[in-house]
Amino acid sequence: MQPFCLAHTPCILAKHQRLPNKSPSYWDNTQFDIAIIGAGITGSMVAFFLEKKHPKLKVALIDAHPTPYGATTRNAGFACYGSLSEYVDDAKRHGEECALSLMLKRREGLSILKEILPPEQMDLRVDGGSELFQDSEASLFEKCLDIREALNHKISNSSHYPFKVTLKPTLESGLSEGVKVIYNQDEGSINSDLMLRQIQRRLSHIHKYFGCQVHQLSTHSSGVDIFTNHFTLTAGKVLVATNAVAKTLLSHLDVLPNRGQILVTSPIPSLNIKGNIHYQEGFYYARQLSDKRILIGGGRHIDMENEQTDRMETTSTIQTAIQQVLEAVIIPEGTHYSIDHQWAGLMGFGSNNEKSPLVGADGNVHYIVRLGGMGIALAPYLAKEWVDAI
Repeated sequence: MQPFCLAHTPCILAKHQRLPNKSPSYWDNTQFDIAIIGAGITGSMVAFFLEKKHPKLKVALIDAHPTPYGATTRNAGFACYGSLSEYVDDAKRHGEECALSLMLKRREGLSILKEILPPEQMDLRVDGGSELFQDSEASLFEKCLDIREALNHKISNSSHYPFKVTLKPTLESGLSEGVKVIYNQDEGSINSDLMLRQIQRRLSHIHKYFGCQVHQLSTHSSGVDIFTNHFTLTAGKVLVATNAVAKTLLSHLDVLPNRGQILVTSPIPSLNIKGNIHYQEGFYYARQLSDKRILIGGGRHIDMENEQTDRMETTSTIQTAIQQVLEAVIIPEGTHYSIDHQWAGLMGFGSNNEKSPLVGADGNVHYIVRLGGMGIALAPYLAKEWVDAI
C-alpha cells in the first residue's frame, strides 16, 4: 500500500491574544508524555491504542466540548469503504493510486474496529450496501461496470469479491425495480455514539480534559505548552486530531470544514429497505433505521461554496435537495411521512475538495486531520498506524 500524502510545510501555530491566567493546584496533572487534542473517533482511538501498547506513558485526552461535537456523533453511522462511483470520482480528483489507497485503508480500518469491539457494543449491522443508478445515469453506471472486476481483484485476494451487479432488484431488497444496483456485501452501519462511548470506557489510565478549549500551542526544546481556557498543560508530544477545525491550531494545514446535513423521517411501516444506499458518487447516502425511519443525508455538492463552513446549521437549499432525492429515488411515490429530525455535522476536506487525510508532524506537534467524511473507517487505521510508529 502506498502511504497518504503528508504535509511537509513548517509548523505555523495559530496565535490568540487572550491566554488563560488560571493557575493549576498542587493536585492538578499538567505534565504529560503525550497530549491528544480532540476526543472524537480519531483522538479516542489513538488514546485506546496508546494505552494498549504503551501503558506506562502519561497521556492526556483534551476536547473543547463535554462530548465530541464535530462529526463523531453527528454522522450517518455508515461502516463502509466506498462505492464504485465514489472510487471513480476519487480517481479523477486524486489519481487511481490515491483512490485505491483510500479504499484499502478504509477497509482495513473497519476490520480493526471489528477486532476492538464486538458488534453489539456498537450496534454493528452488516446488511450490505446498494449504489443506485437511474436510467439518466447510464454513462456513470457503465464506467463503474468497466472498473468493477479489476477493483474486486485489487481489494480482495480470494473469491470473496464484494462488488456485484443487479440490473433488476428483487422485491425483497425493498428497492425499486426501476433502478440498477451495484451491491457491496461487506457494508454495514453502526451507532457511532455508542461506539465512541465504548472506546472511551476502556481508557482507564488516560487523563481526560473535556470542556477544555485549547487556545494556543507553543513549542520549545523539551516539548509543547498547551494553553487552555483553564490552565496550561505541557507535553513532550502533541497530536492534533480535531479534523475539520484543525486550522485553528495549525494554520498552515490545507483543511477546511465542510458541513454535512442529514434528516430522519417518521417511521414508515411499509418500507423494508436492507442495508446502506449510495447515490450520485456518494454525495447522497441513506439507510433504514431499526424503527423503520429513513435516515438520508448529503447534497453538499449542489451548494459547495456555502457548505464550506463551520456553522452546524441546516439550510433549506440542502434539506430540500435531500428530501427530493428521498422521494424520487428511495421511497415509493405517494408515501406519507414527516421529517422528525434534522441536523448538521462537520467534515474536513482540502481547499479543492481533497479528501486524502493529512498525517504528519511539525517537530513535536503531530496531526491526523482531514478525514473527508470517512472517519468511522479511516480513524482506526490511522490511529493504530500512528501509535505503532512512535
